[in-house]
Amino acid sequence: MEKEDLLQREPTHTDDLFPDHLDIAGNSIKLTYRFEPGHALDGVTAHIPIHHLNSLKAASFDWLVPGLIREKLSSLFKSLTKVQRRQLVPIPDTVSQCLQWVKPEMMSQNSLTATLSRFLNELKGVSISSQDWSPELMPDHLKMGFRLLDDQANSLAVSHDLDYLKLEFGDTASEAFEQAPTWEIQRDNINSWDFGDLPVQVKQMVGKIDITGFPALCVNDQGVIYIDIVDDAATAEQLHHSGLQALILKSLPEQARYLRKSLPDMQQQCLYFSATGSCQELHDDLIAASIDQCFPNSSPPVRSKHDFEHILSTGSTTLVETTSRFCQINLKILKLYNQCVLELEKKSSRLPEETIEDMNHQLQNIIYQGYIQQTGFNQLKHIPRYLKGLLARLQKYENNPGKDEHASRVLSPFMKKYLQAVELWLELTPVQQEKLEYCHWMLEEFRISLYAQELGTASPASEKRLKKLFTEFERL
Repeated sequence: MEKEDLLQREPTHTDDLFPDHLDIAGNSIKLTYRFEPGHALDGVTAHIPIHHLNSLKAASFDWLVPGLIREKLSSLFKSLTKVQRRQLVPIPDTVSQCLQWVKPEMMSQNSLTATLSRFLNELKGVSISSQDWSPELMPDHLKMGFRLLDDQANSLAVSHDLDYLKLEFGDTASEAFEQAPTWEIQRDNINSWDFGDLPVQVKQMVGKIDITGFPALCVNDQGVIYIDIVDDAATAEQLHHSGLQALILKSLPEQARYLRKSLPDMQQQCLYFSATGSCQELHDDLIAASIDQCFPNSSPPVRSKHDFEHILSTGSTTLVETTSRFCQINLKILKLYNQCVLELEKKSSRLPEETIEDMNHQLQNIIYQGYIQQTGFNQLKHIPRYLKGLLARLQKYENNPGKDEHASRVLSPFMKKYLQAVELWLELTPVQQEKLEYCHWMLEEFRISLYAQELGTASPASEKRLKKLFTEFERL
């Protein structure tokens, strides 16, 4: 029994409710249906060519298909505790409200349970944490099944756990994509935009499988620019950004010459940065941040000669001046940072271990390799105030350690949440990263309000606001 049998679970059925494919991460993923309770692939199955395995995320399949999502939401709501469920009855009405409330972008940006938690909080005033959900208790037909295929469309493995398949076959998948025939669009040794438009994705047949690749301008460690094809749209976007920066510099030889040899105060900046990273890393970071400031990311990213020439004409005249401004503020930051490190070292014998650890965490999350580009000029200009706040805290501690310890008890739960989230940075979605970054800078403002009120905050910062921000982050 196949799709027709599955449709019996819903009185109304159309191709919209049970589509034959899903478009995920730029790939068209074939779907098949089976009604056979107890079978390993009861329900809906996504057929995954091994070339695409590493580019897919399990959360992208959480919403199944329209014909099954109502039943799945009902099952998840019923998995909550009796006290929690009481606030959601009647469950069918709550499911209907949720499906009317949810927007398509939520499905692609957030996990299903995170979206449900947000819905219940905003529309029902019910607080449900990520730990409260029990998706493992759902019947198998409400979990997406996955069939992994080789290049001849033969089955390699089946599972309801995409992460398990990636763990078992991830290396094989990478090798399969790399061994695909050369893509026509690939180019080496690029010196100018002389290759026409760069498409977002390209396709070719490998065996019996139609695979999708994502072109990007890339740059290697020797500064050679080339066009490569990768298996993941997000990776392509990151590579393309770096390659685009390299081509901008190559297209502006006069400015590039100045930036490579004549940045102001580089010797001092490198000296202060030496314990964190190399002078070359700092130099590259300053230039990358300056290019970002003068040639901000467009949406969609630049992929044509016309758009490239347009951004060159609008940003090239301010590049040198902008880089000088970055150098000026960065020298001030690094001087203060060095002063903080020395003062903390000098007074460490008179400070509790947890206070030293907290201050070190604060410094490590402000100054690190790549911090200038990551922070951006608009936020960078606030960092001297944060560092002055740390110096003020050190100065005040001896006169009133009790006040510092009380403030630290208020701050500590938020710092723990932040540090735990930072550990998972690479696993976060862009939306989650952006929210966590905002939480970080709000934490810095909160530190000012706790330890150095005389310096003033750039925006209101309070325990209540931080709770709200971290709750919003946890629901993404």
